[in-house]
Amino acid sequence: MNKKYQIVLYVFIAEFFLFSCMERFSSANYLYKKRDVILSEFSNMSIFKRGDRVLLLFSFDNDINQFGFINDHGDIKFEDARINFDISKINGLQNINLNDTLKYHKILEQYISSKLRLMKSFHIREVNMTFKSLGIFMKIYMEDGGVFLYIPGINRVNNRNWVRYLEVIDKYDDNWYYDPIAENSLLSP
Repeated sequence: MNKKYQIVLYVFIAEFFLFSCMERFSSANYLYKKRDVILSEFSNMSIFKRGDRVLLLFSFDNDINQFGFINDHGDIKFEDARINFDISKINGLQNINLNDTLKYHKILEQYISSKLRLMKSFHIREVNMTFKSLGIFMKIYMEDGGVFLYIPGINRVNNRNWVRYLEVIDKYDDNWYYDPIAENSLLSP
């Protein structure tokens, strides 16, 4: 290959890599600026998307309520539930009546639809609170492969692997950490 073409190819690859990194960090910076909204909207919950299924989990005093939904091209339909604590303790669902099944399902469908729209606007793929017992109160999986972590105090992290991991990823402040390549990283616990 001609030396001139090699140089052009290297410049193109470098620009692509630089643009990709800048885009990732701009998503991360935007999410960090909106951290108060993220905390108020997604505290004590996990939202997982697997194919056409959406799973919503709520945590309260070590109990978990689980709700399953089917996403039929943006039309969210209630599928099933496992309720272990009073649903009125969930922010936004205080007035729900489990005996009125149709209304209860509709309210949950609207609730998860609004959360999914918010996630899409923030480029969030999933929110996970299941690492809370390890001191990781919220793990946010970004659409670009990065992961944001909310940790209200590093002293709460009680796993050596997590502490080492937090030491090598980007730290926004004492509570927020970001790994731009977490899904591909061997460091991620």
